Amino acid sequence: MTIDCLIALVTIVWLIIGFVVLKLPGHICCPIGLAITMVLAVLNWDMGLVSVFTAALEGVAMAVWPIGIIVIAAIFVYNLSVKTGAMEIIKTTLTSISADRRIQVLIIAWGFGGFLEGAAGFGTSVAIPAAILVGLGFDPVKACIICLLSNVPVAELGAIGIPVITGAGLTGLDAAVVSGYAVLQLALLIVVCPIFMVKLSGSLKGVLPITLVSGISFAVPAYLIGAFVGPELSTLVGSIVSMACTVVMAKTVNKETDEEYYLDGVDEARAQMASLSAGKMVKAWSPFLIMFAVLLLTSKLFPAINAPLAAIKSAVPIYHNNAGEATNYTFAWINTPGVLIFLSGAIGGFLQGANVKMMGEVLVGSLKQMSKSIITIISIIAIAKVMGYAGMVNDIALGLVAVAGGFFPLLTPIIGGIGTFITGSVTSSCTLFSALQAETGAVLGLSQEWLVAANAAGATVGKVISPQSIAMATAATGCAGSDGVIIRKAIVYCVIFLVFLCVFSYAGVYWLGIA
Repeated sequence: MTIDCLIALVTIVWLIIGFVVLKLPGHICCPIGLAITMVLAVLNWDMGLVSVFTAALEGVAMAVWPIGIIVIAAIFVYNLSVKTGAMEIIKTTLTSISADRRIQVLIIAWGFGGFLEGAAGFGTSVAIPAAILVGLGFDPVKACIICLLSNVPVAELGAIGIPVITGAGLTGLDAAVVSGYAVLQLALLIVVCPIFMVKLSGSLKGVLPITLVSGISFAVPAYLIGAFVGPELSTLVGSIVSMACTVVMAKTVNKETDEEYYLDGVDEARAQMASLSAGKMVKAWSPFLIMFAVLLLTSKLFPAINAPLAAIKSAVPIYHNNAGEATNYTFAWINTPGVLIFLSGAIGGFLQGANVKMMGEVLVGSLKQMSKSIITIISIIAIAKVMGYAGMVNDIALGLVAVAGGFFPLLTPIIGGIGTFITGSVTSSCTLFSALQAETGAVLGLSQEWLVAANAAGATVGKVISPQSIAMATAATGCAGSDGVIIRKAIVYCVIFLVFLCVFSYAGVYWLGIA
């Protein structure tokens, strides 16, 4: 391992120290990491001041558009649904479906949690379902673990595919290929996780078929959409199909509920459902239904719509190398998920009765709520850009190849998992390490898409023991202080999942011949 490789790792080491040892928040730790990276780029890699600042500026541009706008738009839609009362109607609709606590885990934590991950992400898919389960009488610690597990196999394409979109954007790879590979690597976990979740809530006796259907009906459409359409709709479609199949089985095959697993809160929800008209329920779900339809119609499945919208873009020269040569960064102004989500949320909000003033207040509140997260994302992506242009990523890749050689694919998911454990974000992990995975793949002559996907897959597993994810879950369920207990219980699943992904990552390039 060369001295350049070791110096390039200084930023990563700082992030580990800052997050894990010093317990600094991301909006403080990551800007410091950016400053360290910029100084190193100038002193050790001879980047000029213009080059290093324009590289960081390109990172800022990417973090704001399209990444930041997706984050804000997704949270805006969710917060607006809470403000209008639509989220309470959605909760009531879901809770009334079955009186069996085990099936409610599949509907609320798995299906609805996956839907929230696909639509909004950033903690909503863990905190909200966990709070609902506790309200139904679940043990808070178990509710947290169940919802953390539900997030494991789907977060790589959460928040309209931000993690994979970011990783593909930083590496210049095809996002659809990367997302297809990511879902393929996680397919077995998508089927297995619901089994673990149901087992935590009781026996599998009598509900194993519906549990398997819930997982398989998520995995198949998620893969097809991820591989042939793109990352934006993969988790959304998978969760919707899974919820639909689970509800159908709950209403037909699993109508009877074992008294041991009966939930009293369901009776109240069913009473409330009697007063809800079909129109009210459609209005409550309208922002998400419109979002789904708009994203689908503007996808590559409909080239007559996609192509004209995609043509509305601007190429702006931002990064300038030491020779003064400029690299263009392209802004897609209309056909970008953030804009489409905002429009969907606004239309849905009007249908729910929200006026412009309320939407403005919710938008301002969402900006304040996510401001620290946006600072973190901006800093992380700027770090990735500076490291990439300086050559740091290439030096780290060469160092890892020298140490691990052809066994590197075994480490790929672990690297992704460490990234999420450190930062608390799958997006941040993909931002930090996607370029490294791609560069290492190029050096070894292995599939870059497969390794970037393996990084994303490992990153999702890191969520189950991420202190930030656990803190959000415990806050939502009122069991703050139980973080250590949850980590000790969850780490077993984390290790099992990572071992499987490491073997699958290695098998993909050497045994399955993915190139």
